[in-house]
Amino acid sequence: MASLLALLSQQTPNLRTRKGLIILGLQNDFISPDGKLYVSTAGFLDRLKQIVPVFREFGDVIWVRSEFEANRIANVEEENSDTVIAGDAVPECEAPAEGHCNNCKANQDISAPMRRMKAAEADDDEELFLTRTAGREPCCVRNSWGAEHPADIKALIHAQDLQINKTYYSAFGSTSLLLTLRSRLITELYVCGCNTNLSVFATAMDAARYGIAITVIEDCLGYRVRERHEEAFRQLVDIMEAEVLTSQRVLQTLKNPELAEDYDSEEDDEEDDDEDEEAFTHRDVPTSACAPTDRLNDLLVADSDDDEDEEGEIDMIRVRLSYPARSPSSISAYPPCAHAYRQ
Repeated sequence: MASLLALLSQQTPNLRTRKGLIILGLQNDFISPDGKLYVSTAGFLDRLKQIVPVFREFGDVIWVRSEFEANRIANVEEENSDTVIAGDAVPECEAPAEGHCNNCKANQDISAPMRRMKAAEADDDEELFLTRTAGREPCCVRNSWGAEHPADIKALIHAQDLQINKTYYSAFGSTSLLLTLRSRLITELYVCGCNTNLSVFATAMDAARYGIAITVIEDCLGYRVRERHEEAFRQLVDIMEAEVLTSQRVLQTLKNPELAEDYDSEEDDEEDDDEDEEAFTHRDVPTSACAPTDRLNDLLVADSDDDEDEEGEIDMIRVRLSYPARSPSSISAYPPCAHAYRQ
C-alpha cells in the first residue's frame, strides 16, 4: 500500500513533511478506577508521559477525546460505521469447495473488518462504549466527569497541541482531523492511547486508508481483553502494513533517524536467516543420501566410463539435494473460507 509520504516524495523530493503523535481516549471513564470501562494502565501511562514532551521537538501532538452523541453501531455495511475488534465473530462459511460465499469475499476487502460483529448482538457488547447496553449507560457522555481528561493528563497538554473531540470510534469520523493533517503536511502518525481494539484500531485503519504511514506504540496502549488487543495488532500489521515499536525505540529513532535504518536492516537479516534455516531443516534428502558416507562419495566420484544407470543415479541425487522440500508450515491448514484470518 503506497503511503502519502512516498507519493509526495516522488512528486516533490524537497518537500518537508511532519510527524504526528495521536493520543486517544485518556479519559476518566477509561483510565480512572471509578470509570465505567476502566482499563488496567499497567505502566503505559508513565511511558506515554515520557514520550509526549520529547515528541513535540519532532512533530505535532494530537489529543483526542470521545463524546457520546448517539448510539454508534460498528462493523456493519453502513457509510458511517467504524471498523473495530468487538462482538462475536461470524462462523466460518460452509460454501462449496469450488467457490466462496459473499461473506468470504467481503473479508478479503480491506474496507471490511476481518472479524465481523453480528449486528443483532452489538448492543450486548460491554466494550462498545458509544452505545447503551443492558448493564450501563454509554461512556464519555458530553460534559460529564467520565468524558474529561484526568488532572495529570491535563497537565501534559500544551497550548500548541491539537485537541479534537470525536463522536465515532475513529478520530476521522465527523471531525476535521484529515484536513488538519493535510494542511500541516503530517504524513506519519504514531498512535497510542486506549482502547487498542476500538478507538486506536478504528483510527489507525482509517489513517492507513488515507495513505498515512502508521506506527503503533505497543507499550503505550490500554485495553481490557488481550485477545482483542492482539487481533487488532495482527490486522493493522498484516492488512495496513503498520509498524509496531516500543516507546523506547520511538524515542531513539526520533533523536537519531539513522537508527531506524539499522533496525530495519537487522530485522531483514533475521528474517533471511530464519528462511535459510527453515529451508535447510526441511531439505528433501533421499534415503540413499543418508546412507554411509563412503557409499555417497563412491556415487559422487563415479568414473565417467561407468554405465548409464549409475550416472542416472548420481544426477538424481544431485537434483534432489538442490531443492528443499516444502516446509510443513507452508501448507495451509485453513479451510477455504478462513484464508483471510491467516498471516
